[in-house]
Formats: sequence, C-alpha cells, structure tokens
Amino acid sequence: MIGTGSIGYFDGKMITLLDEGIRYANGITTSPDGKKLYVAACTDGSINVYDLAPFKKTGNIKCNTGVDNLEWDMDGNLWVGAHPKLLKFLKHSKNSESRSPSQVLKINVNNLDHPVTTEIYINDGNPISGSSCAAVFKGRLLIGSVFDDGVLLVKLK
Repeated sequence: MIGTGSIGYFDGKMITLLDEGIRYANGITTSPDGKKLYVAACTDGSINVYDLAPFKKTGNIKCNTGVDNLEWDMDGNLWVGAHPKLLKFLKHSKNSESRSPSQVLKINVNNLDHPVTTEIYINDGNPISGSSCAAVFKGRLLIGSVFDDGVLLVKLK
C-alpha cells in the first residue's frame, strides 16, 4: 500500500510529467469550473490540489483516512469513498470474506485554505466492505465497493 504515482499530461503526441511521488495515487477529478485538479493520495490520507493553468500544486486537504475515488455533487462539494483502516483493507483485498470498514467523507472546498470535511457514513465492514466511491443524487448516497457486488443506497437526512 506504499506505492507511488504520478500525474502526466498527454497532448496527443507526447506525455509531460507534471507531478510524481504521490503516495498511492488513486481518485482524480477536475473541479466543476475546470480550474483545479484533485488527486487522492491514499496512503498519505490526503487529497492534493493543483491549479491547472499554469499547473502547480496549491494545496493539500488532510483527511486522515485512506482516500479513494472522488466525486462532485450539484452544490460543489467533493465526496470521497475511503478506507479508514488500510491494513484491514489490505487483508480484505486478499480475502473478500475478511471485512474492511467503509467510510464516506463530504468536503466543502469553497475556501481551500480551510476546507470543511464531514464524515457522512462509516461502518465496520457491513453491509458493504471496502468502500471506494460515493455519489449523491436526489437526497440519496450511493456507495460503491472495490470487491463487493452491488452498491449500498443510503437515504440522507
């Protein structure tokens, strides 16, 4: 789980390396306005933030959990499927019967100097194990898993 990743840009002819050494890079998304790039660094427990033009790292959102895939809601909040116990997730990756907790975070990024992170969902590995993504639609939260079949649907308050 210590792997490193890089960000590259392909212009149609060649690849330009933009950043490297991202600790287990995973989820990646652009901001709704297309000006920023967000990259999950799973084993670092954070999300790197970059300006796209010109490209440069401008921030890091500490999440203190194994952040995975990233998704936006209609209000501009970033939703994150996460692994709060990375060693349990590693065990789960080798044996699907060994359950791994699931976690979902909602991050308000309106002020990137002080993003507001809220834990929306957490479990002990049941009814869904090893959550990897979360999306919101019409007051419902859909949680996907790395290895479990199906998704979990949760009604939001």
